[in-house]
Amino acid sequence: GLAEGDTVALVLIDGDNRKPTFEAPVAEGKAVINIDIPGERGFYPMVNGLYTGETIALGKGENAVMTGQVQRQKQSCPVSGMKIEGSPTYSLYMSKRVDRKALNVKYEEYHKNPVLEKMSKFKRGSDEWKALAESEDYKKFEADEKAFFEEVERQFNAAVTGARDSWVGPFIMLTEYSYLTEQQLPQWEQFTDEAKQSFYGKITHDKIVP
Repeated sequence: GLAEGDTVALVLIDGDNRKPTFEAPVAEGKAVINIDIPGERGFYPMVNGLYTGETIALGKGENAVMTGQVQRQKQSCPVSGMKIEGSPTYSLYMSKRVDRKALNVKYEEYHKNPVLEKMSKFKRGSDEWKALAESEDYKKFEADEKAFFEEVERQFNAAVTGARDSWVGPFIMLTEYSYLTEQQLPQWEQFTDEAKQSFYGKITHDKIVP
């Protein structure tokens, strides 16, 4: 889905607002990006300055090949069928991370409750809207929503705990949580020394205890 001269970029995830970017143009059907990294690092892939919605991880000395079909959109460039070969770091990350796409499917499923469409036709707080908000259908939606977010929290906590012995645990905290506060300190404390001293272990600690 890319043409000659299009650009592919990797934005380093470093917990800062600088977001160092490494990019290369497409030439002869591929874009080659050379990055000198001292250890495991995460990146956001971009196409022509637009985010793909993916998060990847690469390691020192790896010769990784990323393939996929670009879907050109105005605000983003999602990539379907994306895979990365030649990176044990990426494979480890994928085996530990939360499956956001599966969660998105569950989110969309319980939002198909017909009461939501009915409520959208009335002004919030109107008599008609209030009547629907007290209906059994809306109560079911509320119960489904509560169960969904409990499942999200459970999966995120399980992912962090399941990767407590490496850089992946802190990396998941940094990329999957909306923000980090001192409330997450007990989670950070469960990491092994190797995880705490990793690049992302130090970054997450500084965000939890500024």
